[in-house]
Amino acid sequence: MSSQTQICNMALAHFGQSRITDIAQTTGDGAVAAEALRDFWDNARLSTLRGATWNFAMAIAELTASATDPIFGWSKQFPLPSDYVRLVRFNGRLSGTSISDHEVQGGMILTNCAVAKIAYVKDVPLTGTWPEDFCLSFSYKLAGMVAPRLMADGGAAAVAMMQNYFAASLPALQSDKAESKPEVVSALRGSAYQAARCLPGPGVDCYPLLPGIPIEYDVQFNPWNVGP
Repeated sequence: MSSQTQICNMALAHFGQSRITDIAQTTGDGAVAAEALRDFWDNARLSTLRGATWNFAMAIAELTASATDPIFGWSKQFPLPSDYVRLVRFNGRLSGTSISDHEVQGGMILTNCAVAKIAYVKDVPLTGTWPEDFCLSFSYKLAGMVAPRLMADGGAAAVAMMQNYFAASLPALQSDKAESKPEVVSALRGSAYQAARCLPGPGVDCYPLLPGIPIEYDVQFNPWNVGP
C-alpha cells in the first residue's frame, strides 16, 4: 500500500516534477509543491471517490429519522452519515432510478419511507486501504489539479493528466467490478423498455395499452448482458 507522500511523488512524476520528502514539509526544496498538494488533496480524493462505486469505500447504514419533518414534498428526512460521499442504494433499490423513492438534499435523504437503509460510498482518508489501481487513478487526478500551480505551461499538463486519469480509471473500475455481484434491475411491466424488447405476434397475451407485451415476459438488465 502507498503512503500519502508516495502518492504525491507519483503525481509529481507524472508531469516531470521533483520529489518531495514529505507532504507536510513547509521549508526547503519541495515546499511549494507540498503546499499545492496539501491544498488539493482532499478535493482530489473526494471527487475520485464520488466518481465511481469503489468496493473498498462501500459502507451500509440504517439511518435515524430527523425530529423535524420536511416542510413539503416528502414526509420524512434522515441525516446522512458524516463520512458520506455518494448514495448507491436506498432500501435495496439503486439510487437515481425511476423506482427509487427519495432524493438527497442538504445532507439529508428526503423520502416517504418510514425506514432508510442505505449503501453508500464513504470517505476513506487513510491511504493504507487504497488499492494500488485506485492510487494510480487518483494520482493522475491530483497531478491535473496541481500542475497549473507548479508549471508555467501547467494548463496543457493539466489537460494531459486528466486524460490519463480517465484512461487509468477504466482498468481500475474493471478490476473493482470483477469483485462485485452484478447489478440486476427488472424492467417495470408495461415500460417502453419492455415494449422495445418484445414484438407482437398471433395469440400473444399482451399488457393493456401496450400490444405485444406478454404478461409472462420479464426483462432483466445488468451492465454486461441484456436478455429476457
